[in-house]
Formats: sequence, structure tokens, C-alpha cells
Amino acid sequence: MRSQSQWIKDSIANTRLASEVCAGMEIRSLDQNKVSSNDTHHFNAHIYVDGTKVMRVENDGRGDNNYYTPPREEGRKLYRKAIDIAESYCRTERWHEYEEIRSKEDSDFSFYKEMDLEFAYLDLAVGSLINEQLTMKEMGKALRKHIHIIDKDANSGKGLLYATDKRATKPHLENSKKAIEKIGKHFDYILLNTLNPTTQLKLWLTVS
Repeated sequence: MRSQSQWIKDSIANTRLASEVCAGMEIRSLDQNKVSSNDTHHFNAHIYVDGTKVMRVENDGRGDNNYYTPPREEGRKLYRKAIDIAESYCRTERWHEYEEIRSKEDSDFSFYKEMDLEFAYLDLAVGSLINEQLTMKEMGKALRKHIHIIDKDANSGKGLLYATDKRATKPHLENSKKAIEKIGKHFDYILLNTLNPTTQLKLWLTVS
């Protein structure tokens, strides 16, 4: 029988977060209007590169591309780095979209077309980073509300994640931990609430 740590490692081996792949670029001050988010997220946020604010990004939630406020002079080098990070992310994680974007390049490649490609990469990377933040937020709410268990043996060993009816209070978490240890010879459960946030999110995205 695999240990809990090995099972977790194997289960999330192929789950890569956008924040990991886009190291150096991050979204801060994210403000989403869930009610008016339709075909896209209705949001505004700031893009940071290496800890420095580079530009503002927003979307009206009606399916259009993101709108980016151009960087100031001192932020242009970091803007270039943001594009490089976004392109690398698309090339490794969003290959089909990357190929579609590259296919738009032709022999009459102009400055304006190049800018379009850059923002297409940025849209995909920013969208993935925002989705990750929003998923983390929703997961956090769920884990603060109820205790969540992963049954490692379910789904032919792929695991099954479910919420219990127990509130995620400290006493309940302690009692659940003891109960899982006690029945460990018969059932193989993981208490999701007690893991670190990154591992929680990867399991949340991976285990159905």
C-alpha cells in the first residue's frame, strides 16, 4: 500500500498550476463582479512582474479580450518579460491555443499584428492565473465551512473527494484526524483540510 504522501505525489504529478509555470508574473488586487460575468470574467486587477506593478488589466465580462493599460516607461522591460512568460506558458501548457495564435502570423507581419499576438498570449496566461485565484478562493470557502475527505481507494485508486456534514472547526478536525487514524487498517482516507494550500488546490483540481 502506498503511503499517503506517495499517493498524493503520484495523484498530482501531472497537475501544474499557472502560478508555478508563470513564475515571476502574478495577479494582484483582483476584483471580480461575479453577477455581471457572462462569457468572460468581469474583473479588474494589476499584473506584477518580479514584485513590481507593470500594468492594469480589466474585462467587462461580455466575451471580449482583456483591456490592458500600457506600462509606464520604467515598466517596459518588465512588460517584455511578462509577454515572454505568457508565451512560454502557452507553449508548454496551452499548446493548441498557442498553435492557433502562431498560425495568424504571415509574411506581412507588422508591428500591430505582433502586438495582437502578444496580447493573445497574455490573455491566456492572465485568464489561467485569475481562474486559479478564483478556484482557490472558492475552495477556501468550502474547506472553512465543512471537513473534506478523500477516499484514496475509490475510483479504482484514483480517489474520490467529498464534503462531510461536519463543520471545519478545530475540535471536529482533531476528532476526524483521530477517527481516520483509528480506521486506517480498513479505510484509506485523507483529511484535505489539514494539507498545505498548494497541495489542497492540486488535489481539488485533480480528484473528482
